[in-house]
Amino acid sequence: RRGLAWRVLEYVFNEMESRTSDSTSFNCRCSFLEIYREQITDLLDPSKTGLQVREDTQRGIYVDRLSEPRVDTLEEAFEVLQKGLLQRRTGATHMNERSSRSHAMLAVSIEMLQASEAGATAKQV
Repeated sequence: RRGLAWRVLEYVFNEMESRTSDSTSFNCRCSFLEIYREQITDLLDPSKTGLQVREDTQRGIYVDRLSEPRVDTLEEAFEVLQKGLLQRRTGATHMNERSSRSHAMLAVSIEMLQASEAGATAKQV
């Protein structure tokens, strides 16, 4: 049985597929971070540690230097999820042999592009 993140990714990609048409397309990006002892680490590039949360009028709140690869298929999204899960810090506790020692966040960004008959393209994030 699959966890919540797997099922959400499946739902998101099924929705994008059902809504894609000649005039509508989607771009999808995923990022995966871990917060451990108040330090943010990029789970897709573990060499990036000590990342900072920033705020910008254009981007809103974001994590500086966080990897955000484009994923075009559900399988690619699953690969990103699996890669990040394998990087998580775990350890044994009295209750659980492989307990997570951190918090993790998988973020999915979706852009919807719609072309009009006049040739203009509108972008929605």
